[in-house]
Amino acid sequence: MLRAIPVTIETFDDAVGPALRHQAVLNQLELGIVDSIRAEPTRYPQGVRMLALADDATGDVGVAVQTPPHKPLVSMTGETVAHELGRRFVDAHGDPRFVFGPESAAMAFARGAGARDPRAVSRDGVFELREVMPVPAATGFARIAGPEDALLLQEWMDAFLEEALPAGFPKDPRAGARLAGNGLTWLWCEPGGEPTSVATNHRRIAGWWAFGYVYTPPAHRGHGWATSLVAHASTWALRSGAIGCTLFTDLANPVSNRIYERIGYRRVGTRATIAW
Repeated sequence: MLRAIPVTIETFDDAVGPALRHQAVLNQLELGIVDSIRAEPTRYPQGVRMLALADDATGDVGVAVQTPPHKPLVSMTGETVAHELGRRFVDAHGDPRFVFGPESAAMAFARGAGARDPRAVSRDGVFELREVMPVPAATGFARIAGPEDALLLQEWMDAFLEEALPAGFPKDPRAGARLAGNGLTWLWCEPGGEPTSVATNHRRIAGWWAFGYVYTPPAHRGHGWATSLVAHASTWALRSGAIGCTLFTDLANPVSNRIYERIGYRRVGTRATIAW
């Protein structure tokens, strides 16, 4: 029997947090959105939509979360729960046409939403790391970004979205200022001090520190700067108390996947964008 779980930002931790944290790396986006809204309540002006279900027969729990205009997310859950989440989401909010989540759950959500021909339009590898492997050191040094880097980071984040994410993905005009001021954004710089690459520790879930927005402008590529930066930032995270690090990669980009694997990241799952 499927049972609806009433859930809000205020009740999320008690209502569904323990279930999602059993697979925190795979559910990090759903968990992280709640943390980001608590830290910055005005970040998503259109609000947040949440649905949660439990299967009392199996103990399975699933959550769907959306911060419009972004596509909904579905957590790691069984296909029965995910299918019903899709059906109820459409009833409550209309047909979203896209969903992002662990591939089997996302596909079941889409079918529950009424999709006749759901298809994966992109796949992200979910990677985790517990030990940093030695990599060749690039020239230059790493430093934490500061307020003076806000304009550069905004330019780079806009370029990252255009290059790495689907067309039309909403840009955040405050991304540069936010990253420059959070004390969690790392830059790799040439010996003379010019920034060449960025990586952000933008999420911390159940002891896992997530890195993302790893970006090197085209003019700076091919020097190993991003590799050294991610290795440096991952080492910093482990020494600062993280039980492990995690990141997503585009599985259509084998070059970046090999880079992360050399550092010590290992793939533990796949999240897919399903369209219909």
